[in-house]
Amino acid sequence: GGGGGGGAAAAARSGAGAAAAEGGGEAGAAELTAAEAREVVEAAQAVRKAGKSAKQAVHGWQVELTVRANARGRGDLCVRDPRDGQKLHSVVAVERKLGLSSPPTSDAEGDAEAEGGAEGGAEGGAEG
Repeated sequence: GGGGGGGAAAAARSGAGAAAAEGGGEAGAAELTAAEAREVVEAAQAVRKAGKSAKQAVHGWQVELTVRANARGRGDLCVRDPRDGQKLHSVVAVERKLGLSSPPTSDAEGDAEAEGGAEGGAEGGAEG
């Protein structure tokens, strides 16, 4: 509860500094410390939770939420990495990009493909 509000305030404070750093060019695109990476993630979470269209810069990263018409606060998150310009569309993707979260295991995809393959094989065997 209360921690989220503090994160939003911290993100708002760091936004002004990030905008100034961003004007410096490549300096804003430097690797982030763990604390700075957390602030970028917190900003994305705060923007998403607020449910209002917003745009801010945090340590050079552009964090933007575009609320859809008649979607009751639901919107599209877009976080742009200043280092390579990659657009990330979820808080989890931002965490992965910053190394704060490990990428998903491919087990789920592998199981789905294995099941599909087994079904196809059974059908092929019945016909043959």
